[in-house]
Amino acid sequence: MRWNLFRPIHISLRKKSVAIFVLLVTLPSVLVGYAFLNRYEIILRQQFIDSTEKNLNTIEMNLYEKIKTVDDITDYMIYQKDFRDFMQIPETPETLDQLKSDRESIEGFVAFQLMSKNYIKSITLKGNNGNTMQLGEPVEGARAAVD
Repeated sequence: MRWNLFRPIHISLRKKSVAIFVLLVTLPSVLVGYAFLNRYEIILRQQFIDSTEKNLNTIEMNLYEKIKTVDDITDYMIYQKDFRDFMQIPETPETLDQLKSDRESIEGFVAFQLMSKNYIKSITLKGNNGNTMQLGEPVEGARAAVD
């Protein structure tokens, strides 16, 4: 007996309609939907990574600028005679006038820095001679004291 491939198969019209619907509508829709969602997930993931990198770069630049500003302030303090004298000259009756003048100069500089840079809350100066100066809001805790 020979099989005839084109011989009509006795399947109900309803079953044929369901099979055609599944093959021609549902299966392609599922495949296209899966491909679309997969691609969409890749795009969203890349956008999230790009956005995070951009934010981190911005934060890095802001932090670098603030550290650079503090570094510039310390460089100024090192090279300014008022600061050096305050840190090195011991407080004696002969040096009181000079130290008072140095303190006033330092207070003016520090006040300007505290008012113009909101991320600097206080500045503490401790000299080799025992002179100490605390300006701004005191900061307490283990991280506050840098010896």
